[in-house]
Amino acid sequence: MAAPLRSTLNDEPCPVPVQLFGKLHKTSPPDAAEIAKTLPEARRARLAAFCYHRQHLRDLAFAIASTCERESLIKAAGAAGEAIFKQSRDPS
Repeated sequence: MAAPLRSTLNDEPCPVPVQLFGKLHKTSPPDAAEIAKTLPEARRARLAAFCYHRQHLRDLAFAIASTCERESLIKAAGAAGEAIFKQSRDPS
């Protein structure tokens, strides 16, 4: 019998501890970006991708992504990484 399909977006684990994510979620996007800068860039990029895939966290995703290089975002999110990068630099 085949294993049940799982949604990779819904099952994706948060790349930071719950306490840190809660702190980031509760603060303003500029302050969240400052807090995120304390993380290694690869983890920031994964966190930006994690947030980007959840509509209600898009502002947080772009704030965190603004602290990442394009290559890191692409490595973390594939083709979506390019979109995340562009939107984090030009939100209009």
